[in-house]
Amino acid sequence: MNRLKEVIVLTAAYYGRDLSDHVLKMYCEDLADLNQDQVILAYNQWRKSPRNRQMPLPAEIRGLIRPEISADDEAKEAAARIFAAVPKFGWCNQQQAREYIGELGWRVVDMQGGWVYLCETLKPSMVPTLQAQCRELAKTVQIKNINGLDNIAPGLPGKFGEMVGVLGESRDLKKLIE
Repeated sequence: MNRLKEVIVLTAAYYGRDLSDHVLKMYCEDLADLNQDQVILAYNQWRKSPRNRQMPLPAEIRGLIRPEISADDEAKEAAARIFAAVPKFGWCNQQQAREYIGELGWRVVDMQGGWVYLCETLKPSMVPTLQAQCRELAKTVQIKNINGLDNIAPGLPGKFGEMVGVLGESRDLKKLIE
């Protein structure tokens, strides 16, 4: 741990910063669960990169050692798995395809008409476009899930949405003008 503290203090000095003992302790606590040799190597890599012009936060060092999978990464993988599963499993092995694709991708498949429909209508020339569309739809599914809006159809925003609702309920256009 002393070697790590030394590397952190030297890196801070390299970038013209002076860390208090409390801040140094926080840095070490935030990195304590990682392999010390890997952390030191990450600090050395950070310092050697021309893109880095300031002292890294512990989260940035953690990201070098254990990169996080982003929502975009998951959406890309879900879309790729959908289209890889079509020739791999075919329309008749729906359960195996679902297990391979995962729940995020399967939700996208359902929104695109279902597994059988996708298998029957997919042509090789369509794959790049549909894969991009499925990737974007997977991102939307993730956001809606996080916000507790699963299975809720999109509505119209703001005043326009309210006006369309009134139009749908009203047979008398004079009420809209008033």
